[in-house]
Amino acid sequence: MSIDLKDYHEQLDALDPHVRDTLEASFAEAARVMSPQGLHNWLEGAKGLSQLGRGNELVITYIQAMPSVAKEVGEEVIKDCIVEAMKLASMVSGEVIQLLFDTLPTAASRLGDAELLRGYLGLIRQLSPRHRAVCAPCWRIWMSCFPN
Repeated sequence: MSIDLKDYHEQLDALDPHVRDTLEASFAEAARVMSPQGLHNWLEGAKGLSQLGRGNELVITYIQAMPSVAKEVGEEVIKDCIVEAMKLASMVSGEVIQLLFDTLPTAASRLGDAELLRGYLGLIRQLSPRHRAVCAPCWRIWMSCFPN
């Protein structure tokens, strides 16, 4: 099974032109580091995020970040990243989810393990506004690890 971007023509037509251009530009890199199933999950994730209605920048950041994440820790985390983003969507703005995707390549590079990256995603969810009162001490400890 191989994935060709043209197979997703109908879905691509529904996307904003800027998102579509970004997807087309990122497809070659993604195809180098992902299997056909990984590419399928990546494209389905972009589709799902675009349907959230939280803005094009969120989708663009996801499209650009996930090939690097897949290269560092494996493509199986793509679904986990999407699931966590969807969970966060009911708690935070699209900008916050965009920031999450923006940090994922660095986190994946430094953590170097899919399970650790899943833990990072869980921590971010726990630190979301709904859980902030419970995790305030954790947040202070986490932030102290990154002095100015």
